Amino acid sequence: MELHDEELQNDNYQPSPEKATDEIAAADREDAGLRRYKKIMLHDTAQTEKIVVDMNDQRKELLKKLALNVDRHKDIKLDLTGDLSQLKEQVFVILEGVQYKMRIDFLVQREIMYGLKFVQKTY
Repeated sequence: MELHDEELQNDNYQPSPEKATDEIAAADREDAGLRRYKKIMLHDTAQTEKIVVDMNDQRKELLKKLALNVDRHKDIKLDLTGDLSQLKEQVFVILEGVQYKMRIDFLVQREIMYGLKFVQKTY
């Protein structure tokens, strides 16, 4: 097993400790380049209100869509915004040896997201 494979199988993933956007913006103020970078990345949220996509949803991460991309086949797209109990009914088969990609569409609101863990199970 390659080192890369071992890293992928490690279930002990821990995201970086959470920090408020004000704290991130205040760090390294003397570095002009880093200050410009943070202003672009944080959209100057330290001085303005938080970015909120859906006022009625208190989650930081809003999952929208999961897509299975296989060469020479139509993408399989799962809508993650509705009733998730219906997803168990949507079964698809991936043949052994087929290379594929998974795409997750999501939005982040209110705070910075410090980690996202994707766990794939097969049956």
